Amino acid sequence: MKPIGKIIYTIICLGLLIGLFVAQYQRAYLALTDSRHLKELIENLKNSSPRVHGIFIPEIKQYEGLLLKRLQILYLNSDSRTRVAIISAMQFMEQDHVSEILMSIGRYEKDTDIAIWAISILMKHDIKVAMPIVTDKLNGSWQSDAKRWLLFWLGRNPGKLTLQKTEEYLESDDPTLRSGAVWAYTDIARKDAYPKLIKMISDPDDEVKIAIADALSLYGDSTITNDICELLNDDNSSVRISALFALSRIGSKEAVGPIINRLSEALSISSNEDSLGNVRADPEKELDELIYTLGYFGGDSAFHAIMEALDDKRTMQFAADALSEFDDKRAVAPLLGILNRLNNEKIFDSVEMRIKVKRAVINTLGRIGDQRAVDPIINLLEKGTENEDVKESAILALGRLGSPKAIPAIKNVLKDSASKSVILYCKDALKQLGVESNTIPHI
Repeated sequence: MKPIGKIIYTIICLGLLIGLFVAQYQRAYLALTDSRHLKELIENLKNSSPRVHGIFIPEIKQYEGLLLKRLQILYLNSDSRTRVAIISAMQFMEQDHVSEILMSIGRYEKDTDIAIWAISILMKHDIKVAMPIVTDKLNGSWQSDAKRWLLFWLGRNPGKLTLQKTEEYLESDDPTLRSGAVWAYTDIARKDAYPKLIKMISDPDDEVKIAIADALSLYGDSTITNDICELLNDDNSSVRISALFALSRIGSKEAVGPIINRLSEALSISSNEDSLGNVRADPEKELDELIYTLGYFGGDSAFHAIMEALDDKRTMQFAADALSEFDDKRAVAPLLGILNRLNNEKIFDSVEMRIKVKRAVINTLGRIGDQRAVDPIINLLEKGTENEDVKESAILALGRLGSPKAIPAIKNVLKDSASKSVILYCKDALKQLGVESNTIPHI
């Protein structure tokens, strides 16, 4: 090829490349500046899926200068969801001007949730720039929940500056800031937060103690079991229940003894008042959690404690449920005794409670699998006086117990029942008992 031809060829190729580049830029420009395309972008950013966001991140980053000006104008006249989407787009931008916009939104936006979102994105951009407005809002007039959320986002930005700031708020006179700082501080310091939190475990505010119990259980460190057990003796039942949740997550058997002691104390109180004469908040909930936690831990001492709770009307249902975790045949005779009493005595004034306890007893007998339970449960079905929920539990238990003696009783229930769920339970139980499908009545 002659030199002049090479020059012409090179010019043509360059022209094509420039044309492609200009066309691509124009398409992107239209997509980001034309109101219809901009609206489409915003609608997609409203979607919380990272996969959807990922489709648009490259274009946002490449043309953020063009996009930012349009978004600023659009923000002023948009609904709340659109404003959140616009802030979401800004998290992918890197221009210095973005921090100024986010700062302005965080400071002046009247919708607190949107302001918190803007400040959280600002923290990711530049934590040093964000700290003055974070401090202003935490010390200002925002509601407690808003301050806790702001501290949550502060904890999501680990570093020396945020660690120092959250540590300061642990010593605040405001319990809202202390409880929020517990989570933020633990997010940043992780297990290194434990010594300071343990020193705070006797904080005068209940919400702070609940936050401490939750935070201490995050990493399953059994060495702090005894510290959390101290909260089992707190005056507030919500704090005690939080301690139970924490002990369950940690999973140390060292907690069983203190939990049994707390259960014995709770059962010894006959009224809804504690030892100080204060009205106890939802005492049944605490009793339920105490027994459930012992069932979770298992072991002989926990078993005996739950067996004692089986004799108390307040905890009969909880204890019967928890005993299903043990698969211990020592529970069969007491459970059958309760079933007999429920059939022949008025233990509970409430019909609903009688049904709940009866179902719990029957379900546990079915799980334990002792054949002594077969005849009493068959007799219960044959009376035909039980409601559908009890029938379902009885049929399920007989299927698990596996005795062919139950087949006639289950077939009779199947024949007489109009309940679809009871019919399904009957058919499943008959299959478990070895009855061939083609011989089960089609109802």
